[in-house]
Amino acid sequence: MKADKIVISEIFSYLMAYEAQNPVKADGIFMFCRTDKRLAITMASLLDADLAGYGLIVGGIGKDSGVLADINLPEALYLASIIHWEYGIPDNRLLVESTASTGAEASRRGIETIRQSGRPHERLIMVAHPTSLRRLWAMHLSIAGELGFSANYQLVSTAYPFDPENPVDQREAKAELLRLANWPAKGWAVPQRDLPEDLVSWARK
Repeated sequence: MKADKIVISEIFSYLMAYEAQNPVKADGIFMFCRTDKRLAITMASLLDADLAGYGLIVGGIGKDSGVLADINLPEALYLASIIHWEYGIPDNRLLVESTASTGAEASRRGIETIRQSGRPHERLIMVAHPTSLRRLWAMHLSIAGELGFSANYQLVSTAYPFDPENPVDQREAKAELLRLANWPAKGWAVPQRDLPEDLVSWARK
């Protein structure tokens, strides 16, 4: 069990390797939703610190929607309401795309939303749940390349308390690592040149 905990911690460290510890000012924020208030807190803090001019909140009802699916409330609308009403971020600094039900749809429709808004996007901060942040970024880069959408990204995650002994966190970390390993061959994500083959082999077992 102790060995498993150590390996899971190494996997999580790999998934978080590209996170920006001190993000610098960007044009906007591209946030992938799930039912977690920490995402709203993270975006609100970045906007409040004037680290971006606007924030895109993208996500409808999908596999991580939880109780929101029961009341048919898209994740993006839920998080946007928190950002606006609890943290005082004005509506004119928020873009909301509430129809995407998968990560790929979120990338495509988020890109379309930014383009339609006419907002600048040379520099973007990508915000997501920490375990999935690197995979979403790799997936997004693949889709952005197809769509001719170019930006420089900084990766920022929420303050989610990842626990290597928590079975839920263990499963998600392993699943995300395997997606990073498997998806490039399917054309679903850009390859990771530093992919830790020893950890991938462990996760496959």
